[in-house]
Amino acid sequence: MALALAVGLVTLHTPGARADEPTPKAPPAADESSSAPWILVASGGVALSVGIALGAWSVVEHRSARDLTGPGGRRRLDEADQAAYDEAIALRDDLRIGSGIAAATALGLFVTGGVLFAIDELDDAEPGAAPSVRSAQLSPVITPGFAGGVATLRFW
Repeated sequence: MALALAVGLVTLHTPGARADEPTPKAPPAADESSSAPWILVASGGVALSVGIALGAWSVVEHRSARDLTGPGGRRRLDEADQAAYDEAIALRDDLRIGSGIAAATALGLFVTGGVLFAIDELDDAEPGAAPSVRSAQLSPVITPGFAGGVATLRFW
């Protein structure tokens, strides 16, 4: 890699080359690019995995509660079974909420990582070359009953 960077930094003058032509930009070193987008995308993958695991666990709890009531949910429960049923339903509901929160977190991390990738691409653009993304903007949206955000990328 050091050899490739050294070759990229060497400027060769060939006969007939114009002096006003810009020299090619050296390839970026591996440590110049930001690791934040990768960390956010990886964290989004972890959050998505947690959300899937919590969702699967909530299905298990739902089935265990359904098994207590018998086919069609018509079995009368004694006190111990009713307590186990109530506990399974409460845990199922908590797991569903956790699954939704983990999925929303994963989406937010993936989008933020993608925006940071686009911003890094803006920073690495050749001088005079039209970048693929001109600007990126993140805006929070908080209203009664809803919290989220908007990511805006401009390409012109």
